[in-house]
Amino acid sequence: MTPSLDDAVAHLPPDERYARASALRRMVTGRLAAAEAREASRPGRQPGYAKRCLSCGETKLAAEYRSNRTRADGLSSSCRPCMSATDRARREAARVTRSAA
Repeated sequence: MTPSLDDAVAHLPPDERYARASALRRMVTGRLAAAEAREASRPGRQPGYAKRCLSCGETKLAAEYRSNRTRADGLSSSCRPCMSATDRARREAARVTRSAA
């Protein structure tokens, strides 16, 4: 469980609590704003952005892709239907392997 801001400063003397809580609040707010700005600047978040699926080769809109924060555009390299087919095949292979053992 993540401690609240009050919990983070509860151990401080009363006269220091307000200043410390204010500093922590500014820091957290700044980090959140920076993360939101980074996310909004990714090409995959722009309206009308399209890319080619590496599995089926079709060009599709960004809404057809899963999120992947590690990629530059913020989207996975394969479209949702292709990823679903891959996931389904992997689950079936694992089920067959488990039943054979």
